[in-house]
Amino acid sequence: MLWWVVFIVVLIVALTVLTLAWWRIGDQWADAEHKRFGPKAADRQAPTVIRTDRPDEGP
Repeated sequence: MLWWVVFIVVLIVALTVLTLAWWRIGDQWADAEHKRFGPKAADRQAPTVIRTDRPDEGP
């Protein structure tokens, strides 16, 4: 019975470490792609401001 508990704990720790490593590698890859190709045209656009006649809800 203890064998299963140890196995599950080791599995959870290993999967957590592998997931964090995967995210780090993916983040480094994405940064390299942004440096290589630059931002997309959609990223360069100014944010859209939607104007309304309704006042903001204050405190």
